[in-house]
Amino acid sequence: MIIAEDIGFKEYTIHDDELGTIQFYVSKQNIKKKKPLVIFEQGSGGYPSVFLVHFPDTTVTIPFIETKVFEIMKEDFHYVDIAKPGTPFSMEVTLEDYNFMHFLEYFKPSKEYEEKLTLEWRVKASSLVIDYMCNHFQIDTSKIIVWGGSEGADVAPAVANYNKKVTHVVSMNGSGFNSLLDPIINIRNDEIKGEISGQEAQNQINDLFEQYKDIFQNPTSTDKYCEQIFHC
Repeated sequence: MIIAEDIGFKEYTIHDDELGTIQFYVSKQNIKKKKPLVIFEQGSGGYPSVFLVHFPDTTVTIPFIETKVFEIMKEDFHYVDIAKPGTPFSMEVTLEDYNFMHFLEYFKPSKEYEEKLTLEWRVKASSLVIDYMCNHFQIDTSKIIVWGGSEGADVAPAVANYNKKVTHVVSMNGSGFNSLLDPIINIRNDEIKGEISGQEAQNQINDLFEQYKDIFQNPTSTDKYCEQIFHC
């Protein structure tokens, strides 16, 4: 099993009465040096930061952290990756074929992830990590950056709005529309391409509306889950 130390990170934990356990990983390079801070906000999915995948004739490491950016930044920044709730740093899997994307499509996140993962959780957890870093590390507070891609692109500006220590925001590859609208557009695109009929498209959209309505009518429920609701 891969641990954070194996790929240049040191693991830290915050225990919070409201949020529960928050695990985060700080770049080890020049860790005692005064440097600016970068908080990386992962995209969607209850995936670990790293998969160790055993294929039929080889084993590969597949990261879900931005390793290229990490390699560039680790010398001059305290680079931090925050885990999703109920999500380990790494996971080891064995596949009988080479279709890793098919495996991800049917990946089942932890129950804790499904119960806790909201925009509010991610924002508050990130804010606590920023405060922890400023209190326990030598941080150049003139440059505290929160950056994210995909789902993380929506998290980053929300963190900056919540914690005024943040000086810079990088939002990459996020949705241009409300996340409730995205799947509707995808369904209509399938209709336009002739992959489904107009009636099939409308039926799917009606089903989405029923899901959204049910979730919004039960705002405190933890067993009614839809990925698109995250941002609302």
